[in-house]
Order: sequence, then structure tokens, then C-alpha cells
Amino acid sequence: MEEYRQSNCTQAAFCRENELSLATFNKWSHRLKCESSSGFIAVTPQETTARVEEAATFHIRLTLGDGVVLELSKS
Repeated sequence: MEEYRQSNCTQAAFCRENELSLATFNKWSHRLKCESSSGFIAVTPQETTARVEEAATFHIRLTLGDGVVLELSKS
């Protein structure tokens, strides 16, 4: 899909140039669009100096959007 976006071609022209059927292109375009709008995002944990189980205390705050905040604490 990235190649298509960068090509500035119509879908039909891109498919002709790359020997793809337009139906297959549309199927994958729809499938990828659905996957990317699933509402989930990738989260990459940061390195810490101690494992959570070993830490005496911790406070985690996740801002989820639309005013929703999830906070986890251990004293």
C-alpha cells in the first residue's frame, strides 16, 4: 500500500503497472484498513532498573483518550 500511495497513480493504473488484479488490490486495501483501525496501538515498554515484582512501589498511568485514564499503583 505504501508503494501505491507514493506512486500517485490511480488504483487501476497501479494494478496494471504491477500486474495485480484490481479486485485483489481492493481486498487487501480493505483488509489492511480494517486492521489499522482496530483501536489498538503497539506499546513498547521502556527499560527499567527493577522488575515490577521486585519493586517496593510503583505507579503506572495510562491515558487512553476521550478522557479515560487507567492508573495502577502498588504501595
